[in-house]
Amino acid sequence: MTFVRILKSIYKQYNLDFCKVADSLHIDDDIVINWEKGTSVPTEKQLKDFSEAYAIPLKILEESIKENN
Repeated sequence: MTFVRILKSIYKQYNLDFCKVADSLHIDDDIVINWEKGTSVPTEKQLKDFSEAYAIPLKILEESIKENN
């Protein structure tokens, strides 16, 4: 599963949008928008924060980034 699909499943599972995800990670909305578009991927710190915030193992997130490439 790609990171974009994981992100969209988080939106659905937690009833969130990109603004709320950005707020939860203390990052700019544009960063999450770019993840959603697939034009950028999270940094290592952002992946770790995402993993902790949404209880997704870091290894799964790292593998999802590789699937984007």
